[in-house]
Amino acid sequence: TATNMGGALSRIFMKNLSTLEHIAEWLLVSIIFLLPLQTRWIIHQGLIEGRPWEYGTISLYAVDVLVACFLFVATAIIVRDRRAVLSLPLIIALFFGVVAFFSMVFAGNRDATLFGFVKLIEGIAMFTVILHLHIRTHRVVVVLIASAVVQSGFALIQFITQSIPASTLLGMAAQNPAVAGVSVIENAG
Repeated sequence: TATNMGGALSRIFMKNLSTLEHIAEWLLVSIIFLLPLQTRWIIHQGLIEGRPWEYGTISLYAVDVLVACFLFVATAIIVRDRRAVLSLPLIIALFFGVVAFFSMVFAGNRDATLFGFVKLIEGIAMFTVILHLHIRTHRVVVVLIASAVVQSGFALIQFITQSIPASTLLGMAAQNPAVAGVSVIENAG
């Protein structure tokens, strides 16, 4: 039954290739739009001398789920169409991935280094599949501009209110200048 299911999936992918390309494109524009939000699940809190350390924290970001889906769909398209071509940018990206892998030997914090390496590989994979897909750039540009407008709106509201409200949905911690420990810029006036 596994071969029958694999054959059925293969026929669906072959039949709906343009549908897969649309799904890949929509996943990519969703990633671009949602990337600034940074909503995450903290898997392991990094600590230095008992205090939180952001660079040692291992998190699963909501966008990572979309990236995994995008990579799965895009890889199915590339394998089906045999679009994979070894190019100079791909060779350079793979070289950096190999160097990063071997640099983990000298790392002081292996967990944080492995997490960083996985993020680098995720970026290399995104770079690679985007090179091989036919994505309509005008749609990507429109979504990039829309994302910038939304982020600018958040920034404007924060500037006007001089505080940041807490939101678990948007991945924002509350920051009120009246609370000790919040960064504040003061001048002589």
